[in-house]
Amino acid sequence: WPPPEWVDCAVAGRPYKVYGDGAAAYVVRAPAATVTADELMSWCAKRLPRFKVPASLHFIEEIHKTASGKVKRHLL
Repeated sequence: WPPPEWVDCAVAGRPYKVYGDGAAAYVVRAPAATVTADELMSWCAKRLPRFKVPASLHFIEEIHKTASGKVKRHLL
């Protein structure tokens, strides 16, 4: 854990018009990775209960963290 296709990831709550609140996943890909959002969503669907699968997935360059290592979710 994590698979070699990504370096870091975080999940944050996000409002959705249709579903109400949901989860959005933010992923930092490994430098040579070619994984797509559909492949990662499929990976999540196979390993997580349906209600825990993120509603959306976004690739970002860096996940900002505090000095103690906590994710700064307000920046996602």
